[in-house]
Amino acid sequence: MAPTIIYRDGAPVIVIGAPGGTKIITSVLQVLLNILDFGMSPSEAVLAPRFDCQGDVITCQPRIPGTVRDAVARRHPVAPSPNSHGGMGLVHVIALDPVTGKLTGGADTGAGGMALLTS
Repeated sequence: MAPTIIYRDGAPVIVIGAPGGTKIITSVLQVLLNILDFGMSPSEAVLAPRFDCQGDVITCQPRIPGTVRDAVARRHPVAPSPNSHGGMGLVHVIALDPVTGKLTGGADTGAGGMALLTS
């Protein structure tokens, strides 16, 4: 679900999507931000811990450091997710380097996906 294609200079550079019900949008966005704003590889971006902020409580994967959860909890209710991986949208992404043509990717391990794809 939420299939998304990111273009740069008219050519596709990222293809991303996920199943996961209401948490698809926040999961896909977090992975895209990890790649585009924080310079992570697709695999690093998919494997980074996530949170979901829909509703009255922010749900965080337990891999988010306790100090971060505690700081957020001072301003907004926070609850840990029961899953270290998964439990959010199960994001899969492929990126194409427009210069080399090399493909890289990542698959959410929360559903048994392989963590790295290269060509």
